[in-house]
Amino acid sequence: MLGDRNHVTGVRVRNSDGTESELRAKLIIDTSGRASRTPQWLTGLGINGLREDRIDSGLVYASRVYRAPVPTRNWPVVAVQADPRLPRPAKSGAILPIEGDRWHVSVMGAPGGHPTGDAEAFEPFARTLRHPIMADLIKAAEPLTDVKVTHSTANRRLYYERLSTWPEGLVVLGDSAAAFNPIYGHGMSVAAQGALALCGALSTGPTVGLARRAQRAIGRRIDTAWALAVGTDIHFSTTTGQRPNLTDRLLHRHVSRLSHTATGSFNAATALTDVLLLHLVALSQGDTERARALTESAGTLPWRTVWTNWRAPGRLHRIGPDIPAVKRISASAHTVTTTFADRTSLEWDAFSGQGVESDNSRADIVPSPPLWHAEDPSWNLLRLRLSEDPAFVRAVQAPSLWAAACVGRLVVMAGDRGLYALEPDAHRSGSAGLPALPSVGPRCKIRPIPFDKTACEPTRARVIDVFTAETAPTLSDEQLPSGLTHELTRRFLKKVGFPAVSGFYGLDTHHLLDTGLVKHAWEGTKAFRTPVGDGPFYTLGSWIGGILLLDGPTGRVLRQSRPGAVDDTQPGDPLAGSSLASFVAMVCLQWEYMRAYTTSGGLDGADLLAELTSWLSALDPAAASTRNWGHVLDSDNFPYL
Repeated sequence: MLGDRNHVTGVRVRNSDGTESELRAKLIIDTSGRASRTPQWLTGLGINGLREDRIDSGLVYASRVYRAPVPTRNWPVVAVQADPRLPRPAKSGAILPIEGDRWHVSVMGAPGGHPTGDAEAFEPFARTLRHPIMADLIKAAEPLTDVKVTHSTANRRLYYERLSTWPEGLVVLGDSAAAFNPIYGHGMSVAAQGALALCGALSTGPTVGLARRAQRAIGRRIDTAWALAVGTDIHFSTTTGQRPNLTDRLLHRHVSRLSHTATGSFNAATALTDVLLLHLVALSQGDTERARALTESAGTLPWRTVWTNWRAPGRLHRIGPDIPAVKRISASAHTVTTTFADRTSLEWDAFSGQGVESDNSRADIVPSPPLWHAEDPSWNLLRLRLSEDPAFVRAVQAPSLWAAACVGRLVVMAGDRGLYALEPDAHRSGSAGLPALPSVGPRCKIRPIPFDKTACEPTRARVIDVFTAETAPTLSDEQLPSGLTHELTRRFLKKVGFPAVSGFYGLDTHHLLDTGLVKHAWEGTKAFRTPVGDGPFYTLGSWIGGILLLDGPTGRVLRQSRPGAVDDTQPGDPLAGSSLASFVAMVCLQWEYMRAYTTSGGLDGADLLAELTSWLSALDPAAASTRNWGHVLDSDNFPYL
């Protein structure tokens, strides 16, 4: 690899005749797979600290192709999974229909139960699986190829996106970044999603920090597939590299329970994922027409959503009142009371979702006893029992749910995203099948919104809307220091103001009416890509353990590292905002997106972060490409930020 720790400019190629040549390019993409040498090349450039995870269940695969005894059009995939709980070597297998009325058949075994390349032993091995269906099917089929064996089944991931230094001009994609156990079919899918992430990063043009943004976007595409693959393989007794913790065991138990239910009721599984959740999403987005279309296409649903004050995936704000996460809920005759994390509470009309001042709004209504009794939510699932017949159970998928309360025929659900009310159908049993739903698009997947500069312009009205007038004061000419000579910055502080923020993902800023703008001398090196200059500098607060400074002559916002900060031994570029206005705009945007992220419930968190990163890069490309913003947007850092 040619170049240095800051910029890769090409590769050195060894030709078939033994000679070497140099190939120069603006962007090098490593797709060389499991044999990738990028880790060694990075070390040669002086980039160290790359983390690698390797989870190896020790599985060996044996595969061959058969002529199917029947036409394979619309033939399903047949799979027999291993059970890691059984006290014997894990064995599994799958039959995949391929073109030409053929089957691609694979069997797998862990150490102590490996398949071999012996063609005569292939069918007998398939008969040792937990179910004989595969052996029975291939017994009637004609083998067309020999048996091919592979031992390359380990899950291996390299966390390039977490390196503190990443050179321009280099992107790692596909198996070079993460390789999976082939049984899960993740490899090509993740590579394709990584290519789309790269395409999205390239769509903004060759901006500074392109390679780092692309690598982080590729890493986010890997996360889910990695969790699914490792979350299964980690439970085999033969697995090396990591053992399951309590969270892994609970998640595995939950996934096993859901899988068992889904295999027994295709219609029920389809309805839960394609109808019920999307119906709520449509109403949460204010799209009543789509909600009605979903209902009509699915036939009679087991419940209907009556009203919602719920934040929908892809929306930063709720359609109804903007309320914090609800921790507890209680019911009276016709109202519900929600309690929040700070122990404050609000009362709501259970039948309309509107806030009420007192309990007199429906005093003329004769209360009826609750039709349902709600059990405590478990794993995003709520079980409801008829009060008159406790044996009648209705199970409702309820993402990010904390509590529920029953009022009359309604059930009011509350959680991280707000609250909503539904009316279950008391005449359909919980086991009744539901019609399958026609294709309605990706489940809860948000479409990135094109950057809209006017939507995040740092006006006084926007700053007050995101924060408050009290926490974002404006300053007068007399309150501004004479060393602040940048006229646009002076005007911004007088007309828009600067928000005081406390404990927001590593950001703490001063209330400038209380502290004023105090001079601060720059300490340490000034040898950065962004010229630091001679100041004077004025303290705005602290960020990620460093000091946040306003440069008087230029109006730029800089972050100076200090002892104890995450980058104290190797400070990165200090730029936090190319102007005070752009920095405030970025903080406002981050505030809105992170508030939505905290209520994502796992449905759209990665999409929200990707969109936020894209918008910040469009707002201030130079600042967004620094390690400062990269650090606070890395979800791995959120727990301590």
